[in-house]
Amino acid sequence: MCFISFIAFIVTSGGKTVNANVTIVRLHGPTQIGTTEAGSPPQIAEYDVSVLDTISYTVILSNGHMVMGTVSNPDSWTLEAVDITG
Repeated sequence: MCFISFIAFIVTSGGKTVNANVTIVRLHGPTQIGTTEAGSPPQIAEYDVSVLDTISYTVILSNGHMVMGTVSNPDSWTLEAVDITG
């Protein structure tokens, strides 16, 4: 059985991709920090996580807007895409 999953953050504002700082806190692992970058194609912040994990995330846009949430028990070997609109 595989215990790896992937979480990616795609951040948009006004219908366009934007830069953002993304921090995830894993219940069973270290805190990870990444960034997204606007462009074509947009660069996403992607993390390897455990399928048994609960992941809390904080996304801070360049305008200071903050979005927080939680993802629990992502499916094995799948990409869980988290769309953030600020």
